[in-house]
Amino acid sequence: MPWKEKIQEKIVEVIIGSILVGLGGFVLKEMYALNANQRATDEKVSGAIGRIDRIASVLSDVRVRIAQEETATPLQAAVVVTDPVKTSGGSWVAPVHLIDIAAKQRHTYLVRVSGPDDGTAAFLASGAGLSLEKEAVSFVSMKEWSAEAQKPDILPNWVVATHSLALRHPKFGYAIAFDKAMENAAKGTVKKKATVTLEGSSWEKLAAELTKNAATYTKATKD
Repeated sequence: MPWKEKIQEKIVEVIIGSILVGLGGFVLKEMYALNANQRATDEKVSGAIGRIDRIASVLSDVRVRIAQEETATPLQAAVVVTDPVKTSGGSWVAPVHLIDIAAKQRHTYLVRVSGPDDGTAAFLASGAGLSLEKEAVSFVSMKEWSAEAQKPDILPNWVVATHSLALRHPKFGYAIAFDKAMENAAKGTVKKKATVTLEGSSWEKLAAELTKNAATYTKATKD
């Protein structure tokens, strides 16, 4: 090979080598920068996750405190809807109760229904209850707050929680208003009144009363 061609070949090799070295350096530099950015991103993500965990912990504590306050808030009254029961005569009634905690009275309404799956009484009672207090709290919400407050579920299973209501600030004359509403909505309903004494006015005390005197609340007779 002529010396000129050898020189040209060497020059090409040097040029290619320089390009490759430069390219390799650029790639290494970019990889280092990428790794640095990845580490920074990982640190940010890790920090964000830590902050989220701390926020979640705080929110959990807040939820527990709110639930404890809600379940401890005094009740003035409650609308308790129970499952339909069969009478000795073979017909069906759904016992509905307005527990007037302040007056220590229980107003019971034996609403006639067509059978065990007839939810008419439940809808009538909850509608009448909401007319007494728009912000009435369903027993379902009360049960959820009890669970959040880490308290046992002590509500009897014969209570229709979806249509039973806890009343904290019912309007004046709520017992009379409820009586009229039930009388107008469910003709022929058997009514009775009895004295009831709760050991307190909290949700827990109300649930304890229902559990303790289950037979009284699920009767299908006026006696």
